[in-house]
Amino acid sequence: GDLLGVNIISTQNISTPIRVNPVGEIMIPSVGILNVNGISLTDAGTKISNYIIENTFKNAIVNVTLLYIRRFKVQVLGAVHNPGFIYVSAMDKVYDAILQSGGVQKIAHRDIVQIVRGEETINIKLKDYLSGIDTSQNVVLKSGDIIIVPLSEYANSIGLTSGEYNNHQVIVYGFVNRSSGSDTFKYYPGYTARDYIAMAGG
Repeated sequence: GDLLGVNIISTQNISTPIRVNPVGEIMIPSVGILNVNGISLTDAGTKISNYIIENTFKNAIVNVTLLYIRRFKVQVLGAVHNPGFIYVSAMDKVYDAILQSGGVQKIAHRDIVQIVRGEETINIKLKDYLSGIDTSQNVVLKSGDIIIVPLSEYANSIGLTSGEYNNHQVIVYGFVNRSSGSDTFKYYPGYTARDYIAMAGG
């Protein structure tokens, strides 16, 4: 689904957009078919350039650019503020998806985030990524991924859920600054009276 721009400078100049098909192949006019599945843009550019020079345009200068990145759906579940399906690209990572889903709740597990990818479940320590200890913990997303932010042990112990709480509201009134412009807020499991007073401006 990605769209590449291939520019060939030779005895004739050819500039053409080429879309990667579902099996990862591209059809280069006057050259042939090449598979670029599962490799980076840099590696794909090198592979395409070499293929064109070796097979058709011997002394050509070839430039490859990315014109459009395919977007796909992943699902984010558990202790995030807006669980559900979101659209991401192959450049997005787990933390990007969690931010798109409104961020984690206070009742979220402090250490583990899970990615269900087919038959495999990957446990990642997003806290290590955020603290700079291990950047590899912010895993690149793939089509069909399900991201699960588990509840904390405390939330499980007192029976809190991350379910239909968005249908409920908390009202703050009286001597508050109301910097938010509203006195009505969504109910978030684990938030205290002090949190809601702060949301109303203190």
